[in-house]
Amino acid sequence: MTTRNTMITSPGTPGTKGTPVNLISNNYRVTFTNPNLRIYQYDLQITQGDQERIPSKAVHWKVYNELKRTTLQANYWVYDGRRNLYAPRDITLEEEGDTTLGRDTFHYKLSGPVNSRNAQELITAMSQHAVLPMDYISMMTLVIGQAFSNSGFETVARDYYDPNKDPTHVFRNGLELWSGVSASVTPTDGFGVTIRVLKSHQVMYPGGPLMELAAKVLNLRNLPRNFDARQLRTMGTLLKNLKVATRHLGYDRVYTVRGVFNKSANQHKIDTDDGEISVNQYFLGRYNITLQYPDLPLVTCGGQTKLPMELCTIKPNQPYFTNVDSATQADMIRQTCVKPADKKREIENAANTLVQKTNAFTGRNYGFTVDNRAVALTGRVLPSLTVGGEQVGNGAWRMNKVLTGKSGNGKFSVFVVDLPRNRVETSLKTFTDQLIGTARRMDIGNLELVSCVYIRSGDLQRSLTASTTSFNYMIMPDDSLYGTIKLCEGGGKITQCIKMNTVNKVVGGGGRRPDMNTLNNILKKTNAKMNGTNWKVDVTGLPQKILDRPTIILGADVTHFTGSNKPSIASVVGSCSKNLDAARYITRVKAIYPEEGRRSVEYIQGLQGMVREILMEFREILRCQPKRIIYYRDGVAEGQFEGIVMQELEQLQNACTSLHPTYKPQISVVVCTKMHKQRFLKQNGNRQCDNMEPGTVVDTGVTSPNHRDFYLSSHKAIQGTSVPCHYYILYDDCKFTMDMWQMLSFYLCHCYCRCSRIVSYPAPVYYAHLACYNARARLLADTSINWDNPPNPAQLRGIVQPMNENNAVNEFSI
Repeated sequence: MTTRNTMITSPGTPGTKGTPVNLISNNYRVTFTNPNLRIYQYDLQITQGDQERIPSKAVHWKVYNELKRTTLQANYWVYDGRRNLYAPRDITLEEEGDTTLGRDTFHYKLSGPVNSRNAQELITAMSQHAVLPMDYISMMTLVIGQAFSNSGFETVARDYYDPNKDPTHVFRNGLELWSGVSASVTPTDGFGVTIRVLKSHQVMYPGGPLMELAAKVLNLRNLPRNFDARQLRTMGTLLKNLKVATRHLGYDRVYTVRGVFNKSANQHKIDTDDGEISVNQYFLGRYNITLQYPDLPLVTCGGQTKLPMELCTIKPNQPYFTNVDSATQADMIRQTCVKPADKKREIENAANTLVQKTNAFTGRNYGFTVDNRAVALTGRVLPSLTVGGEQVGNGAWRMNKVLTGKSGNGKFSVFVVDLPRNRVETSLKTFTDQLIGTARRMDIGNLELVSCVYIRSGDLQRSLTASTTSFNYMIMPDDSLYGTIKLCEGGGKITQCIKMNTVNKVVGGGGRRPDMNTLNNILKKTNAKMNGTNWKVDVTGLPQKILDRPTIILGADVTHFTGSNKPSIASVVGSCSKNLDAARYITRVKAIYPEEGRRSVEYIQGLQGMVREILMEFREILRCQPKRIIYYRDGVAEGQFEGIVMQELEQLQNACTSLHPTYKPQISVVVCTKMHKQRFLKQNGNRQCDNMEPGTVVDTGVTSPNHRDFYLSSHKAIQGTSVPCHYYILYDDCKFTMDMWQMLSFYLCHCYCRCSRIVSYPAPVYYAHLACYNARARLLADTSINWDNPPNPAQLRGIVQPMNENNAVNEFSI
């Protein structure tokens, strides 16, 4: 495209639909006691060796602390751990030299000031909806962090933890849950600069011997003499990037663990002046250390250093960033999920800590303080919609019958994977009987069980290929087989995975009633996968302008593998209906690698081709082209809007003109995310509060001064405190009003076919999440891939996007 796409950078006119509701937020106003106080920025460059290699952040902090002791002696300095220093003083600095840390020498160059800002510049930019001075906002965040550091707190991102407090909880695997204060500087359109405050939670490593953590991780009272393959994988995942210290050299030497080696101290040989000897013999001869566990695997540290596990001690106060297992995640949710009244107390306590620990330092040195009263504001509750003529109440509706039943003969098979027949056969017989009977009552149609086969996971591919039914229920012991099962899909086969615990929940027994809600949800998935339609949301509540032409709703998401050489997974899901009922979807999924020199993929490479295929399929099914494209994008941070989402907008436009040069439908781009720290609670008077009602929208006060945005809490929180979805309207050819955008987004949150409840995201985005999850699981389950020599995205296409027997795309059964 030759025309420059311009992103919307002004708030626009707020909506009016709905009834007013009083809310309390977690925003606390910032008062600038001296808005004209200039803050000066200084530059610190640290390099190592002739090649000027940039050292780690830990080295930067050590060099900075040395400079603070000698050159920067005042206590008002703040530092970001890389190149930027700030001070409320104009001091000419030109210093260059070397400093030695351990065995390494580093060169530093300190200069400045290189820039200066004051609060008035930020205040003026906000009032004029101009570009905000982000360096000043970053400086404020650093100042708050320095104030907490002065009080002995540990900083993790923008969260602050007191290491002298006992952990909130200790998990079965030995990891700890810490609680602290989250404080993020947030400019707002109605209340100036505020601080969003929450009680934060972080999984941390415990300090102490590595052997003790290993025993807890493996759920063993005493460690075995060696590890099996599963234990090696578990330990490798847990220990990656962990900092440990050893004393065998006569002093504390800190190493970073890179993984668990597959050989023990007895097995691994090293070359010495006396010839090749084992690591066990080396430590005995060199350091007079007799290893107690010479058959345990070694840990790989630093480059290629191999160390016995029993000699390593975990350095304290280290955050754990890797994904936790499902049991730990469930435990963490139980510990952190609180009711609205308790959430309010948590926020107030966190705000009091923020004020007590920071106001003296920030007010004395940087001219700002934080108020201790939360911002109150007014939101609106949107009109409720109807499903099949029934008014949606309290975020849900009754669904005794589906709108249209499945297509096809309804025959299905059951495959029971890695489960003993004598223990589960009776429950499965009851379950399939309930399944067939309830499907008939819900008007799904007649389901017929063809066979129930007990197999091992190694026989999955052969068994599914030989199955005479296209639809198959897969009963599995836990989530670990999900990816392997989905990898075996293809050739027109559709699977629905169900854990045995879920079967037992449906069947009941042992004093428990059968859980018919769970059975109904299983059948909703079944009906959708068999091309039935569970329901349609009545569009009478939507403004007519939204319905005046064929429209496709696209949902897009990207998921990443943390700290891995595996590709990112991008998915795009498009609705396929003329009247916006959003009951059928077209899916495209792609593996994408970062460009050379980049660590991750931020935008969807190849979006043009994915959308082009979706538009072609839309035209083939509905015999028309969409006149309007609405693109909901998840997973993008505010700082990436201009560089990423607008690139994707250009790819959307190119996808259209690639079909025909004159095909230029209206396109609108909306980013939606729940990865934020904004919270609202409904005020009921007398300081009582509750969760927001479904459909509560906030588009004034705490919204952005630079974007057209709103918060929508569409769903009813089942447990804990609800988190609203934040919507940014970045580009709008459709020229919708704010009321139209809010009602359309609320409507799409009713269209998720797996449960008769309003969900927190628009359904196309939810389905994009599912497609990414499905593809991610398939990639992880494919043992034929050598990730040390990763294949290219084209080679991965048949793995992340299932293909049918004609080598054409086999739609995800979502």
